[in-house]
Amino acid sequence: MKVEKVIYYSSENGVSPVLKYIESLDKNTKELIYNSINTFVKEFPEVKTVKIKHMRDKFWKIKLADRFKRNHRIVYVVINNTVIILHAFQKRNAKHPPVTKMGVPGRLNDIIGRLSL
Repeated sequence: MKVEKVIYYSSENGVSPVLKYIESLDKNTKELIYNSINTFVKEFPEVKTVKIKHMRDKFWKIKLADRFKRNHRIVYVVINNTVIILHAFQKRNAKHPPVTKMGVPGRLNDIIGRLSL
């Protein structure tokens, strides 16, 4: 299965909290995140150079650290050859909230309903 499309979650009014988070970062970190996503897409499903980890159900995350050793996570799902990036955040402590507390299932239901995936 090859990835044909990448979608960044945006609400009905067109605001994308994912892109808003990424664009708020310094230039080097932004490049790191976008390059990691592009590498992930090119290598999928045999991803070797980007750290990924299963979260629960169909939710996965890309794990990366910037040059300042800040940890970032990109939460995504793959549906019908489409990567849907649902959430992005900086991991600040040993544990991060479960996907339900991040609102990820709600975002997935919202975007699937609007895009008919």
